Amino acid sequence: MSRTAERSDPQAPGHPEVTGLRPTVVGTYLSLRCGWCEHHFESYQPTIAGIAVGQHVCPECSGRCVVSPEDFETALVRYLPGQGLDDMAALSEEATWVAETWHRPEPLARSMTYRGVSLGPPTERELLACITLGLMAALKSQKDRP
Repeated sequence: MSRTAERSDPQAPGHPEVTGLRPTVVGTYLSLRCGWCEHHFESYQPTIAGIAVGQHVCPECSGRCVVSPEDFETALVRYLPGQGLDDMAALSEEATWVAETWHRPEPLARSMTYRGVSLGPPTERELLACITLGLMAALKSQKDRP
């Protein structure tokens, strides 16, 4: 038996609550609480133009939890305060550039190579969340200065 939450009604049974975000280069890991059984789980969601939209199956009850663009934007505001969608897109673009290029300058590129294979690119996705949080902290400290 398949259960699907209605996206338009956040109070509908089965509607998931986004309880955390962990952005990567091409998507976002969402921490979700199932609207059917209250089970907490993490699920990867590819993004379209920086917006996570999709459905996730609860590993506990197999209920389908649909995350709408509004759910994602609400989570951005809640977990990344002070950032509107446009600001977040610009921050994400800058963080992606840093993640994709930090390992390229010499001699770092040379030291990050093992047997002819660069070890920098595989770390890009994992570092994106840290870089994004670092850029956000830097922006916040700039705004807090008198």
